[in-house]
Amino acid sequence: MGYIYPKDTVGIDKSIGYLHIIRDQLAGKVNQSNFWLYVVDNEIGLANEIKETIKAGRTVDKGRDIRMAANLEWLMQNKFKGQKIIVWAADIHIARNMKVSRYYSRMTETMGGKFMEGIENPDEVYTIGFTSYEGIAGRVGSPGYEIKNKIRNSFETWFTMKQSYAFVDFKEFNKLNPQYNEKFYATLITHFVGEEQWNQVFDGLFFIRDMYRCTPTRPMKILSFFGP
Repeated sequence: MGYIYPKDTVGIDKSIGYLHIIRDQLAGKVNQSNFWLYVVDNEIGLANEIKETIKAGRTVDKGRDIRMAANLEWLMQNKFKGQKIIVWAADIHIARNMKVSRYYSRMTETMGGKFMEGIENPDEVYTIGFTSYEGIAGRVGSPGYEIKNKIRNSFETWFTMKQSYAFVDFKEFNKLNPQYNEKFYATLITHFVGEEQWNQVFDGLFFIRDMYRCTPTRPMKILSFFGP
């Protein structure tokens, strides 16, 4: 899927102003946990990120994951209160304790990390990262890219060739080994190999030996933000 951004922020500035007016009017008629207030807040956050992206000339993710965490908290407190929730998202968003500056420098927060800051019982949350030894990755509609892990003794090499799938639980390991702080290689964030203390980033890792990606059943559309 492709995106077309306007050349300047004039239209976005107007849109942000209109969205704030809509929010103020809506806030006077509904309670602060109303679903539509969160929808408008998300639109304001998106508009501001597009504005910053145009100014910087590159993609800027300053508040997206913060909004995602707020949305998840709303779902937990309102839509699915008292229920178990499964959240499916990219590893970078799920990560609960990620030094993102090394792997995804345009982000300053992750949804998982921000969400964990406000939860009363962190043990009720279990984060799972997904990793593969080889295959093809990439967004739907993109050319895709080959997964290549040539690092000896990386997490993906811990399994035999006969193991197509595997799962490793770090949560119990961390309880039994609270002082363990060694870094190790794994092919996680955007399927690129990196060295990190991954047992503190995710509660567990799901291993898939051969990765393949989704393919569109029809041509993808180009989305235009705040422009013709």
